[in-house]
Amino acid sequence: MTSSLGDQLSALLGAQVTGDAADTSSSAANTDLKKGSADTDLPAGVHGEVAAIVKKMANDEVESLELSTPLTDYGFDRLSVVELAVRCEEELGVRIEDEDISSFKTLGDVVDYIAARRG
Repeated sequence: MTSSLGDQLSALLGAQVTGDAADTSSSAANTDLKKGSADTDLPAGVHGEVAAIVKKMANDEVESLELSTPLTDYGFDRLSVVELAVRCEEELGVRIEDEDISSFKTLGDVVDYIAARRG
């Protein structure tokens, strides 16, 4: 592997901190991610981390990423959702129970699950 997700996120967050701190809170989490946009457009926190994994798995072929959009709209089938869970475990260090994976219907479901387990 070339660089860790943590290193990439540190670089992203460093670029985002230059703006007003209030602008990086909830409004950043609701920002659409446009196809071909720079990685600095990713929202901060768990949303950004999961979005980066989804974008990577979709080969950056998604036009936008929204929390309420079904994962099937990004081309994910049941097997792809399992792969997403495995990648999130590996890259984000969060244990995802096998029986919980079937509850992941939207990007927001994955983000909420991981955020709840990080505390």
